Amino acid sequence: MSEERRKHVRITFDCEMAIEIKGGFYSCSLRNISESGAMAQINSGDISVLATGDEGTCFFDYKNRSFEGRCRVMRVAGSTVALLFWAMDVDQAFFIRNIINELSDNA
Repeated sequence: MSEERRKHVRITFDCEMAIEIKGGFYSCSLRNISESGAMAQINSGDISVLATGDEGTCFFDYKNRSFEGRCRVMRVAGSTVALLFWAMDVDQAFFIRNIINELSDNA
């Protein structure tokens, strides 16, 4: 029996997101989110230059509020990228937690 690696529940979350990594900007569709990261589908930008460990910034809006946070590429599979949120301050973590709680309540 394999152990579950995830520490946080993933919630389906469909919104547009931008990622800046290595000086390049990527337009993405956010597919799911957790307290520790997100899964995004890259819609534009040269994904071939992305690699595990690359660090950048992600941006998205939710209910007229904006999120800007540091992210690290954890996995690239085709046009899908798994991101780890890191170096979040209290307000950023609270914002993500509120999204997850709201979406969980509506599920």
